[in-house]
Amino acid sequence: MNDSVFKTVRPVKAADESIRKNFLRENGWFIAMGSSLMIALSGSFAGMIISGLSYLNYFSDRETMKILGTLLIVFAAPLYFLAAHCLDKLDLQQTKRK
Repeated sequence: MNDSVFKTVRPVKAADESIRKNFLRENGWFIAMGSSLMIALSGSFAGMIISGLSYLNYFSDRETMKILGTLLIVFAAPLYFLAAHCLDKLDLQQTKRK
Protein backbone atom coordinates (compact mmCIF):
# COMPACT_ATOMS: atom_id res chain seq x y z
CA MET A 1 0.00 0.00 0.00
CA ASN A 2 1.24 3.45 -0.88
CA ASP A 3 1.68 5.65 2.21
CA SER A 4 2.21 8.85 0.24
CA VAL A 5 -1.53 9.52 0.16
CA PHE A 6 -1.74 9.58 3.93
CA LYS A 7 1.20 11.94 4.24
CA THR A 8 -0.76 14.71 2.50
CA VAL A 9 -3.44 14.74 5.18
CA ARG A 10 -2.57 17.31 7.81
CA PRO A 11 -4.30 18.42 10.98
CA VAL A 12 -6.16 21.71 11.12
CA LYS A 13 -3.81 24.40 12.31
CA ALA A 14 -4.37 27.75 13.91
CA ALA A 15 -3.64 29.40 10.56
CA ASP A 16 -6.52 27.51 8.95
CA GLU A 17 -8.82 28.65 11.73
CA SER A 18 -7.80 32.27 11.24
CA ILE A 19 -8.38 31.96 7.49
CA ARG A 20 -11.89 30.65 8.14
CA LYS A 21 -12.67 33.44 10.61
CA ASN A 22 -11.27 36.04 8.22
CA PHE A 23 -13.38 34.63 5.38
CA LEU A 24 -16.55 34.90 7.46
CA ARG A 25 -15.63 38.38 8.64
CA GLU A 26 -15.07 39.64 5.11
CA ASN A 27 -17.94 37.80 3.42
CA GLY A 28 -20.50 37.57 6.21
CA TRP A 29 -22.64 40.43 4.93
CA PHE A 30 -22.54 39.02 1.41
CA ILE A 31 -23.61 35.56 2.62
CA ALA A 32 -26.43 37.05 4.71
CA MET A 33 -27.61 39.21 1.82
CA GLY A 34 -27.62 36.36 -0.65
CA SER A 35 -29.39 33.90 1.60
CA SER A 36 -32.05 36.37 2.79
CA LEU A 37 -32.67 37.55 -0.76
CA MET A 38 -33.04 34.01 -2.09
CA ILE A 39 -35.43 33.02 0.72
CA ALA A 40 -37.46 36.22 0.27
CA LEU A 41 -37.70 35.82 -3.49
CA SER A 42 -38.73 32.19 -3.31
CA GLY A 43 -41.23 32.87 -0.50
CA SER A 44 -42.88 35.81 -2.22
CA PHE A 45 -42.96 33.97 -5.56
CA ALA A 46 -44.56 30.92 -3.92
CA GLY A 47 -47.02 33.21 -2.13
CA MET A 48 -48.01 34.86 -5.39
CA ILE A 49 -48.49 31.50 -7.09
CA ILE A 50 -50.57 30.11 -4.21
CA SER A 51 -52.67 33.28 -4.01
CA GLY A 52 -53.23 33.33 -7.75
CA LEU A 53 -54.25 29.69 -7.86
CA SER A 54 -56.61 30.16 -4.93
CA TYR A 55 -58.32 33.08 -6.71
CA LEU A 56 -58.83 30.79 -9.72
CA ASN A 57 -60.52 28.21 -7.45
CA TYR A 58 -57.76 25.68 -8.02
CA PHE A 59 -57.76 24.55 -4.38
CA SER A 60 -60.68 23.05 -2.52
CA ASP A 61 -59.88 25.04 0.64
CA ARG A 62 -59.70 28.43 -1.04
CA GLU A 63 -59.72 30.68 2.05
CA THR A 64 -56.87 28.86 3.77
CA MET A 65 -54.72 29.00 0.65
CA LYS A 66 -55.39 32.71 0.20
CA ILE A 67 -54.27 33.32 3.77
CA LEU A 68 -51.19 31.11 3.29
CA GLY A 69 -50.19 32.96 0.11
CA THR A 70 -50.64 36.32 1.79
CA LEU A 71 -48.62 35.24 4.81
CA LEU A 72 -45.76 34.06 2.61
CA ILE A 73 -45.64 37.43 0.91
CA VAL A 74 -45.84 39.32 4.22
CA PHE A 75 -43.15 37.19 5.89
CA ALA A 76 -40.83 37.83 2.94
CA ALA A 77 -40.85 41.60 3.50
CA PRO A 78 -38.48 41.63 6.53
CA LEU A 79 -36.07 39.46 4.56
CA TYR A 80 -36.01 42.10 1.82
CA PHE A 81 -35.21 44.69 4.50
CA LEU A 82 -32.41 42.48 5.81
CA ALA A 83 -30.99 42.11 2.29
CA ALA A 84 -31.07 45.90 1.84
CA HIS A 85 -29.31 46.37 5.19
CA CYS A 86 -26.62 43.87 4.20
CA LEU A 87 -26.18 45.65 0.87
CA ASP A 88 -25.65 48.94 2.73
CA LYS A 89 -23.06 47.29 4.97
CA LEU A 90 -21.27 45.86 1.92
CA ASP A 91 -21.19 49.29 0.34
CA LEU A 92 -19.82 50.76 3.56
CA GLN A 93 -17.07 48.11 3.65
CA GLN A 94 -16.07 48.85 0.05
CA THR A 95 -15.91 52.60 0.63
CA LYS A 96 -13.72 52.06 3.72
CA ARG A 97 -11.24 50.03 1.63
CA LYS A 98 -10.75 52.84 -0.89
